Amino acid sequence: MSADNISQKEVANYYNDFAKKQVRTGLNLRHYKSFDFIKKYGLKKSHDVLEVGCGIGTFTELLLGYLKKGSIVGTDISSTNIEVAQQRLSKYKNSEFLVTDMIGFKSTKKFDFIVMLDVLEHIPVSQHMALFESFNSVLKEDGTIFINIPHHICLDYIRKHTPEKMQIIDQSLSTDLIIDSIYKNNLRIVSLNSHSIFNKVNDYQRIIIKHSKSVDSLEPFKQSKIIKEKLYYRVRAFFSNL
Repeated sequence: MSADNISQKEVANYYNDFAKKQVRTGLNLRHYKSFDFIKKYGLKKSHDVLEVGCGIGTFTELLLGYLKKGSIVGTDISSTNIEVAQQRLSKYKNSEFLVTDMIGFKSTKKFDFIVMLDVLEHIPVSQHMALFESFNSVLKEDGTIFINIPHHICLDYIRKHTPEKMQIIDQSLSTDLIIDSIYKNNLRIVSLNSHSIFNKVNDYQRIIIKHSKSVDSLEPFKQSKIIKEKLYYRVRAFFSNL
């Protein structure tokens, strides 16, 4: 069945039932590696974070332990997920949880980071344009969007060999399927890399997105720096050919 033929109610009901599984599963290596990555990419303890598809707050809790002076708004299409997240994380006063599919999402607060951890593949591609429009409207000028998705080649393999592991909507997202929605919403990809977590092949992709900005001027490096770097790589090339 096409993702566009599945109603929002069906998706919400699926994740309402899925909440029980999430409680049992807890944090895994994917969560920890993603957390480490966004810290290296500039996440600060004072930042305001929007987590889209927060589920029962598994990754949220990891973020809240770090955001000592910041805050987090977690959203999910499942009302059950949000109820569980609120109960589990009630001790954190710098958190808020909302039931929403994020299409047409509005907020008076602007966010330093928008985080989507294995969520975009579960949202129909036809809705991505509206989704990134919402992101553009609530992202701070120098803010960052972090997206982690399964590598489309690995997802194709799972769909073929173990389809029972697939969720109600589980699309294989090659870059060409998402790039239009990003750039047409005044956003740009500044980093996209494939990486491995659970398999020896690259089974996930990380995408870093920021606002698209024009450049008023170019500031060249000093000629001495360029010559020094050229010499370094020239020496490396020489020895690699021995």
